[in-house]
Amino acid sequence: MGKQFAKKCGGLPLALIVLGGLLSRKPMNSVAWSRVMQTMDWGTDGEECTAVISTSYEDLPFALKSCFMYFAAFSEDEEIYVESLIRMWIAEGFVPQGENKTLEGIAQSFLEDLAQRSMIQVSKRSFDGSITFCRMHDLLYGLAIQKAKEDNFLMACSKINDVQNCSQTRRMAIHDDSWKISCNLKEAHAAKHEMEELYGESMASKTPNMRSLLSFRLIPKVSQLKHLKVLSHKRWARVDLYEPEMFGRLNQLRYVELSLEVDRNKDVYNFQKFISGMRFLQTLDLSGGPICDLPDCIWYVKTLRHVLLPDYSWHALTSGPLPSAALVNLQTLSGVTNR
Repeated sequence: MGKQFAKKCGGLPLALIVLGGLLSRKPMNSVAWSRVMQTMDWGTDGEECTAVISTSYEDLPFALKSCFMYFAAFSEDEEIYVESLIRMWIAEGFVPQGENKTLEGIAQSFLEDLAQRSMIQVSKRSFDGSITFCRMHDLLYGLAIQKAKEDNFLMACSKINDVQNCSQTRRMAIHDDSWKISCNLKEAHAAKHEMEELYGESMASKTPNMRSLLSFRLIPKVSQLKHLKVLSHKRWARVDLYEPEMFGRLNQLRYVELSLEVDRNKDVYNFQKFISGMRFLQTLDLSGGPICDLPDCIWYVKTLRHVLLPDYSWHALTSGPLPSAALVNLQTLSGVTNR
């Protein structure tokens, strides 16, 4: 039977590796392996690799399928920081609550399962053996993109037209190399203006049910995306903070990762209103930007699990939680001082 499997894989290393990962999750007997063999109705002419990774995907439990498709939100060949990925999974509700494990611990076991199946590649582990960085082979990444699109799970945008055609999507990723523009200065300025108009003004109307937004470029008027749960922007950005009366709509946000530029003289009030509307926030990661003062009300959000603020020795650090705050779920706190 092993020789039959090898022949089916056509000698392709990735196909053999992924198939080995799939079989490692099955009982080691001929009955279980025969069932796998029966599902392998593959074509020829180089289709073996695509077929075996599709078979391995179909074998995933439901929750793991969502976790696998979520990799489409990242750029191809990107080395992914696992702590951020896990926190996004939890914010999305992919990770079920367990009796004797934290949500983060269960999510780590999900990652280990994907690694065991060779659906992801482990780049680095910590001293305790847990995965800290991972990446995905380009063929598996292509499968994640394909399945996410087929299931209307997530749209990975590579050009402006993609944004216009994703009105039904609930998750969107704007990749770093998605908005290449002409070297001609005049054309570049016009293209940038077009992007800002489309991406800023009309995204909310085109994607009213947006649940997750991962972007390396512009930030739209987030106050209009009232169903948003995950907001991640990895470069410095000025979020539109000039509609404070709309920020109460953002009470679904669970995960916020921003390299936020806040003008202390103009934006402080609106920024504090922006933060205070997040009643179910789990992760607040502002570590990539300048220092910004948090409103005291943030420390009374009982769902808070991770708060990461800038930690620069040449800045005054943000004051930490109030003594009266009951942060029963808090696991990570950085960039703050004692009161």
